[in-house]
Amino acid sequence: MKHLFTFFILSVFIISCKKEVVNEALQNHYLLGIQKQLADSMPKQASDQLDFSRSVQTRVNGDTSYLRIGVKGKLVQNDFVLLQIDAYGKVRRGRRVSINELISGEAVKTKKYNGVITIHSLAGNLLITSQVDNGFVANL
Repeated sequence: MKHLFTFFILSVFIISCKKEVVNEALQNHYLLGIQKQLADSMPKQASDQLDFSRSVQTRVNGDTSYLRIGVKGKLVQNDFVLLQIDAYGKVRRGRRVSINELISGEAVKTKKYNGVITIHSLAGNLLITSQVDNGFVANL
């Protein structure tokens, strides 16, 4: 009986490990599809700078999600590509976003965000550059 219980626990452990590998393989396949689509939409130099290992997907509903992809050598919260993706893995819209904070000497608890936000199309065309004052984008 002891051996049966041990075998059962070992089997559950092995089966659960396989599921993680399959999920990781599917995730890699999904990201490779996105990467191929971006290669058609972006200049090669810009697409080569994307760091897919730091990508984050957020599901909005059953058929729409957003994927944020970091840029190599930069903080993901400051420089990233934001993609809107449908349920079939097709990129519907995308933007390259750069956020630069203006440093101030205020305490962290009372500090309001001030800086500049720059948004480009995936092709590299400038769409908007705007000041951010006290957390509000000025030119929208």
